Amino acid sequence: MNESITRPAAFGWVEKRLQEAALPTIAGNYNRNHIISHEGRTYLVRVPIHGAPTLDIRLTPEWDVLPLLAAQGFAAPRLWYRDPQGRFAVHEFLPGQSLDQLYPVRAVLPDWVAPVMAVQLAQLHQLDSVPFVAVCGMLAAAGDSCGVLLAAADYTERFWRAQLVRYRQLYESLAVPPDPLASVRAEAAWLTPRAFVVCHCDTHRRNLIVAPDAEQLTLIDWELTTLADPAYELAQHLHKIRYQPHQEACFLAEYGKLFGNLPPAAEIAIYRGDEQIRSALIGTARMADDIRRRGVTSAAQLALAVHLAPKLARAWEIWQVDGDPDVLEPAQLAALLYHATTSYEGYRPDLPGVR
Repeated sequence: MNESITRPAAFGWVEKRLQEAALPTIAGNYNRNHIISHEGRTYLVRVPIHGAPTLDIRLTPEWDVLPLLAAQGFAAPRLWYRDPQGRFAVHEFLPGQSLDQLYPVRAVLPDWVAPVMAVQLAQLHQLDSVPFVAVCGMLAAAGDSCGVLLAAADYTERFWRAQLVRYRQLYESLAVPPDPLASVRAEAAWLTPRAFVVCHCDTHRRNLIVAPDAEQLTLIDWELTTLADPAYELAQHLHKIRYQPHQEACFLAEYGKLFGNLPPAAEIAIYRGDEQIRSALIGTARMADDIRRRGVTSAAQLALAVHLAPKLARAWEIWQVDGDPDVLEPAQLAALLYHATTSYEGYRPDLPGVR
C-alpha cells in the first residue's frame, strides 16, 4: 500500500462511517469489527468494546503488536492507522474466510492445515523477542516455564472462584472437585526451563484466515500476544485447533524440524491439561450466561450442551472423578445449564459479566 495512505488525513472518513446506523458489525470478545470500503479500497476497522469482560490471562494492545510483526516481516494484518484517542484502528483487510467458516469446530480439518500452521508458529517463535518486551511483557514474572503454568492456573482458579457465587451448585452437579487445579500445580516442577518466545496465544480456527485461492493461512487477533514458553503455545494450539491424531503428529514433527527444538511431549501435555481444565471451567460459566442473557431457544441450548460435554469429559479424565455419565448427555446438561441461570436470584443479565 502507498505510504501516503497511512497519514492521519487519509482516514478522516472513518469516524463518519462508524456512525452509520446500518453499518454491518462482526462482534468479538474485545472489538467490534467493520469491513468498510472507501475509494476503491477495503479496510477492517476495529472498535474496542469498552468494559468488555476479560476472559484471558492478559491483554496486549493489538495496535502495538502489529507494527512489530511487520518490522520483522511476519505475515499478519498490517496496521494502517490508529486513532490517537484509541477509539478505533484501521487494519489491512484480508480477503478469504476464517478456517472456522470452512471447517466448523467439530469438522475434520484438511491435512494441509497442520504443516502450514507448523511453519507459522515456528516462524513466530523464531522472531527477535526483544522489541516485544516493552509491549507484551512476559506471561510469568519469574520468566520460567514453571511460572507460566502457575500463572495460567492461578488465572483459571480466580475465574472459577468468582463464578461460585452464582454457579456453585452447577459446578458441583458437574463433578468439579474442590481444588480443580491441584494436579496442574503438582506437575509444574516437571517443566524444563526454556527461552521465552513471542506467542500469539489464541490460535484457534476463527483466528485463521484462509486465502481465497491457496492453501495459506494468516493469523489475526493479536490481543493476547505475550512472551512465554513455546510449549505453552503448542499446547494451546493443539487443544483449540482439534487436529486428527495423524495431523497432530505431522504438526509436531514439522514444527520440531523448523524450530529446531521441539519441547518434550510430556511437557506439552502438562500445559494441555491446564487448557482442558480451563476450557471446562470457563466454558461452563460462559454457556450458562449465554442461555440467560440471550434467551436462547431449546435447540440452541442443546447445541451449547453438545459443545460443552466433551470439554467436561476431558476434564473428568484429568481429575479422575467418577462422574455420572448421564450428566453429560446433551439434554440433561442443557437442563442443568438452564436451571443454573434461573435458580440464582441475584443474577442480573444487564450487569457486566462473563460472556
